[in-house]
Amino acid sequence: MRYGLGDRVRIITKNQPGSICDGPNVDGETGKVWYIVDCAGECGSWNPVDCVVDVMEDEIEPLLE
Repeated sequence: MRYGLGDRVRIITKNQPGSICDGPNVDGETGKVWYIVDCAGECGSWNPVDCVVDVMEDEIEPLLE
């Protein structure tokens, strides 16, 4: 599934909600698709390094609210 900017998703391994803030990006070597998810205000930290996460497409799922 392809996601667009602002789409709400859940990072499966962390059970962490967030929003797509960049992507889709394609890894030139593997061809895998990855996104950047912004979890600011939802990750329990105000440090951007903790709250902006690079994830592969198969590591996220749509978040239905």
